[in-house]
Amino acid sequence: MLVTIAYGQDYSGNAQLLSAAVKERWTDCKINLVGLSSPEYEEKYQIQLEKDIVYSKKSGAVAESTDNIVTMIEERL
Repeated sequence: MLVTIAYGQDYSGNAQLLSAAVKERWTDCKINLVGLSSPEYEEKYQIQLEKDIVYSKKSGAVAESTDNIVTMIEERL
């Protein structure tokens, strides 16, 4: 299983926490962390399972909790 976490600077901490939670839940999971440094992506936070988008934060919205995103990934399996 491959999970990709694309995140703007504002979500670096969220990305690290989610990465650890996913690895804890699925120890054989591969995780790609993609930091986005362009100012237009500062508020970007998107999670993909393989090629499917599981979660994408809209600008100005609060990011889902790590537990909720892990549940969303599990529902897609």
